[in-house]
Formats: sequence, structure tokens, C-alpha cells
Amino acid sequence: MNILVNLIILQTANLNSKVDIGGTSELSNLIGGYKEIAGIIIGIGFLFAGIGVLSKIINDQENGKKSLLHYIISLIIFIAIWTLV
Repeated sequence: MNILVNLIILQTANLNSKVDIGGTSELSNLIGGYKEIAGIIIGIGFLFAGIGVLSKIINDQENGKKSLLHYIISLIIFIAIWTLV
């Protein structure tokens, strides 16, 4: 029983030593991880949208030009917002 209490106290001491009261390092690591995952998901979305634009260009020239313009504008807006975050 005494060994179990000592282990719990040691674990609690280890947890307290790892926790930053401000939470800046763990929180920034967590936010960085979420940002990386979001970037991957959004990148995959832009990849599929680009494939869709290419298929529209191949099938219909006039609508393809409009789709390409929309794709480029949305990509520029995304990059501008991503650099601010």
C-alpha cells in the first residue's frame, strides 16, 4: 500500500513538473499540430479542385477559364489568410 502511495505521489510530481502554468508550450504545440493537419486536408482539397478545373478545361473551354480564374483567386485568398494565422 505504501509503495502504491509513493508511486501516485511520484506520478503527481512528474505531472506537475511537466505542466506549464501559462500553458504556452503545450498549447502552441497542440495548435501547431492542428494547423499542420488542417494544411494537409486543405491541400488535398485544393488538389482535387485543381483536378476538377482541369477536367472542366478539357470538356468546356469557356467554363474552364472561369473555373481556373476562381481556383486561382481562392488559392491566393487561402495563402493570404494562412500567412496571417
